[in-house]
Amino acid sequence: MSKIGSLYKWLPMAVVICLSACNDDDKNNNQSDAVECLELTASTTDIELDGDRLDDVVLTFEWTPAREMPEEYMISYVTKIDIEGSNFNSCVRNDEEEGVFSKSYTTAELQNLLTEKWGQSSNKSATIQFRVIAKWDGGTRWVKPEVRTVSVNVRPYKPIVFDADRVYLDGTAMTGGRITMSKTVENEYQYVFLGDLKQGELEIPVEFEGETNYICPADGEGTLQDGEAENVMMKAEPIAWNIPKEGEYRIVVNMEKKTVTINSPDKPLEPVSVEWTGNAGEYKDKIVQTTVTKLYAYGGMNGWSNTCTTILTPSLADPLIFVYKGAALKSGTIKFVVYAAGDANTTKAYAYSCPLTSSGAAQTLPVTIGSNMQLMGGDGAQRNAYYNLMSAGVNFIVVNLRTMEVRFDKK
Repeated sequence: MSKIGSLYKWLPMAVVICLSACNDDDKNNNQSDAVECLELTASTTDIELDGDRLDDVVLTFEWTPAREMPEEYMISYVTKIDIEGSNFNSCVRNDEEEGVFSKSYTTAELQNLLTEKWGQSSNKSATIQFRVIAKWDGGTRWVKPEVRTVSVNVRPYKPIVFDADRVYLDGTAMTGGRITMSKTVENEYQYVFLGDLKQGELEIPVEFEGETNYICPADGEGTLQDGEAENVMMKAEPIAWNIPKEGEYRIVVNMEKKTVTINSPDKPLEPVSVEWTGNAGEYKDKIVQTTVTKLYAYGGMNGWSNTCTTILTPSLADPLIFVYKGAALKSGTIKFVVYAAGDANTTKAYAYSCPLTSSGAAQTLPVTIGSNMQLMGGDGAQRNAYYNLMSAGVNFIVVNLRTMEVRFDKK
């Protein structure tokens, strides 16, 4: 019985020693006479993050070696970073490699820690704490760790959302001051301008949820990439495009793709012209050339009437894109012709519809609502090719003669 009693007497002390050895930050020990050498410094005590410098190292912590111990002891360093007030319960912990006496953080790393890991607001500063712990393993007795902590005030940057309630054009290139760009009918995320500019600088301000930012060239240069879709970014301050000469410009801002396309007078977008053989009246047996500025829907969906009332008009963004948005159509076959003056030439004019068969014969194919479907144009057999609206209700059609696709939808 005396042996069992002795075991219970010493067991609590053994547990305390074990727990102390497992705690990185433990300071309760009997080695108060040890001379500590560990020192920790931060490169700054206050920092405001810049969203334009995500990869820059903006904060570095450095520490000196801890006190020396006999050879049987192995030293290691542990670092922790946490938001103030959390007592390092939500920290990011790292076992540093031998010989490492510094830890650095980029703008992106600090922003993610503050807003993602610790849920801090991007509208106000927060205090982070960094701790380094020097601890020893081995030897004949437990050794008190050296612990140092510093605090740094960090203000996150407020992310700029790539979205818009309104998109404007501004700058010295504008002939009459700031104007509001129009949304295209075919794409609610696309804005367009077609009009005159003068030589000067062009800015694209964006208003979203009461704040104004600027669409800027991603390369930061502002050199006009005439007719090319240019990648863009959103910034708090403008970077202007240089408009080299006066004339008519077409500007398309695609918020979904994050691109801007500017066509100068040197590279205008032109409508397509087609040729077909007439069948009646003044055009009978004559080669007719038509510049396609409208498309007319014809077929069973309009009762085969030569007077077509469903008309597709060109998009302001591109004269080769034609759009219909209006009353719901009836079911039935459909093609798109370039002539509809009420005579027999309607059925014999150049037409766009589904592709011919591999043998060159006309065919009728069912429409898949909401999908881009292949388009082919021509006269001859192509005049007798149709898509088939299997049900009524289509009220939105986009014919793209640049990609040779058509999309039927219900909106």
